[in-house]
Amino acid sequence: MFRLMNNRKNIMIEPEVSITLSISNKDDDGEYKRSFYTLDLERKNIMYLPTIWTVVHIIDSESPLFKYTDAKISELDAEIYILAQYHEESFSQKVYQMYSYNFSDIKVDHKFIPSFSINESGYVVLDHKLLNKTEPI
Repeated sequence: MFRLMNNRKNIMIEPEVSITLSISNKDDDGEYKRSFYTLDLERKNIMYLPTIWTVVHIIDSESPLFKYTDAKISELDAEIYILAQYHEESFSQKVYQMYSYNFSDIKVDHKFIPSFSINESGYVVLDHKLLNKTEPI
């Protein structure tokens, strides 16, 4: 899971995310080879993003991570590359944001805790201190 946050005053129009997984493994000759996979996402785009979006890749039989145990995933020589793009209305152009995470930074069997609530007036309140907080599943 990855959280994309809109930290601008206006709404991100038609945000879209693509995630590439890169894994290094030794081949039969003992040489390292890098393999690249495009991860299927629960949802790769949404109509607009007023606050936050949790991007989810489900590890099922189609996932390149399916053959690894939780312990092995933590030990993989791997990296995730994330490209987020959206239409920025104040500039009237497409904007790109890139992120990368080494697998040593990834928490296995964790989920994000809710980072927003609804106040007495019915407005959504986002707590920025909770955006990257996780808890064990």
